Amino acid sequence: MSLALTLQGPSILSSLFAWVYSIFVFWPIHRLYRFGPRWLGGWEGTDLPHICATLSPRTSVDLWMENEEKCFALVERHLESYLVIGELLWVVLLVYIGCKLAYDFFWRRRLMNDMKTILQSLTHKPPLTLENKITR
Repeated sequence: MSLALTLQGPSILSSLFAWVYSIFVFWPIHRLYRFGPRWLGGWEGTDLPHICATLSPRTSVDLWMENEEKCFALVERHLESYLVIGELLWVVLLVYIGCKLAYDFFWRRRLMNDMKTILQSLTHKPPLTLENKITR
């Protein structure tokens, strides 16, 4: 039974990773690229043949209407460059979050413990003894 779980484990993990990648990286960038505003690099919902004609200036829309598969491949290749940027931003964000969590867990806890010790030493009054009463 454990053999079956280990065989299914990587496929479950990889499908979970693919789902997370699809939801948080691919679809937002794909939507931004195809339907986003031009000032963000989007095409505002333009048809694929028109996009291909714009990406390759010496061709006409009619040429790309006849070669839809090549047009789709051209747009997908162009979309890949946006995906690389999106992936890089996600990696930077995850590294930042990881560093912040590590800082909060290790250094802030240590700093708070050091401050607590200092405050306790400042507010700690020595026990009253006969010698303390005479000097006061």
